[in-house]
Amino acid sequence: MGDVRHACAFFSGVDEAYRVLLPFIAEGFDRGDKAIHVISPDDEAEHLERLASAGIDPGHARATGQLELRNTTDVYLNGGRFDQDRMLASFETIAAANASSGFPATRIVCNMDWTADHRPQHEDIIEFEARVVTEVAEAGPFWEAEPEHQDYLERVPNGYTCHFPRPGWVLPRRLVSLA
Repeated sequence: MGDVRHACAFFSGVDEAYRVLLPFIAEGFDRGDKAIHVISPDDEAEHLERLASAGIDPGHARATGQLELRNTTDVYLNGGRFDQDRMLASFETIAAANASSGFPATRIVCNMDWTADHRPQHEDIIEFEARVVTEVAEAGPFWEAEPEHQDYLERVPNGYTCHFPRPGWVLPRRLVSLA
């Protein structure tokens, strides 16, 4: 990811998430970056096992301060409610504290599956994610999706559209070029 500080991704399951994220996480450990992982306490044991399966020694990383685990409820729902301004301030505090800690960079990996239980706050969560994004880069190579994923919403009108509900959203009509 180079110097990108934030990425937001949606996964179809835990295995896919780790397949995509573990190389990014392992690269950070190899570079000596600080790692802050925000996960559900129920997922801690599996998370540490997944790190170990990628060649990372979580016990050593925690002992040296390179790996820090934080609880999703404490981080995102402090006081029982998501507050994007508090979260931005919290991330800035983390970044400032780690700037003087001797680590070249900090990689924060957060599991956001808790958002499924907080539907009234989805707009705030989406806005927060947009505010955290710090870089827009030119897109890399494009790979066409598998045939079963092409025109999915046209074939399955009430199918999955996004991680967050978007009231009133409709699939845009595709413009056909007559060239």
